[in-house]
Amino acid sequence: MKPLKEYNLPSLESQNCFGAKRKHDFHTGVDLFCEENDNVYSIYDGVITNVIEFTGYSESPWWNDTLAVMIYHPEIQKTFLYGEILTKIKVGRTVKSGQEIGRVKTVLKKDKGKPMTMLHMECYKGLQTNAVWWYHNTKYPNNLEDITKYL
Repeated sequence: MKPLKEYNLPSLESQNCFGAKRKHDFHTGVDLFCEENDNVYSIYDGVITNVIEFTGYSESPWWNDTLAVMIYHPEIQKTFLYGEILTKIKVGRTVKSGQEIGRVKTVLKKDKGKPMTMLHMECYKGLQTNAVWWYHNTKYPNNLEDITKYL
């Protein structure tokens, strides 16, 4: 199963690929470029471990308010974060592969000639309930993985 019906993966030179060096940190996930309101689907069966505020909640001039859903997928013993979405799904709920878990929301407030709408995805080893940051001059988070191979 795929997380979206249609999307484009970023190039390896892009700021949107896993591990891309950004101004203050490294990109912990992959941005899948898509359209606003596209349905987001769980890739595997799993259980919702958290729904978190993801972007924009600090009155950012750059980001709209979005959420992220974290799903533990026991079949592969990984937790995937599906971010920059809107959802009404609740923590503790079980989901099936292919089940809709939310809709993509435009994340950027201003058009700078780059994609403004994307599904941000991250992968963690084992059960995870919160996202991590990978700042410059810090060690690579030991539970973070490149999600690209699952897409």
